[in-house]
Amino acid sequence: MTFAQSIMYLVISAAVAIAAEYLRRRLGVERLKQIQKELILKQDLAVVAVKYAEQAWRNLDGESKYEGASEWLAEALEARGIHAEPEDIRALIEWALREIKDQLGEEWAKVSEA
Repeated sequence: MTFAQSIMYLVISAAVAIAAEYLRRRLGVERLKQIQKELILKQDLAVVAVKYAEQAWRNLDGESKYEGASEWLAEALEARGIHAEPEDIRALIEWALREIKDQLGEEWAKVSEA
């Protein structure tokens, strides 16, 4: 093997290693984007579920509204090919409720009392 061939093998090996690392990182970034997109979808649907429960079951207690919202959210996620465990559903609904309460502030208390 000549010196030129050795250098060529070294350059090719380095190029393959760099390409492999680039692909690994690129796939990692794409996966993170997918996870972020899915989380935003889950959060958006959770807000819809909470608002739906508040509107559809105004006269029911909080636990009944939670049950309705959790069923709706689970079905909405499954329809989009996303499986969520019951504890994830609960966390999403609790998060959405907190977000809504924080946005509405004192108005939420007035609506809840009515």
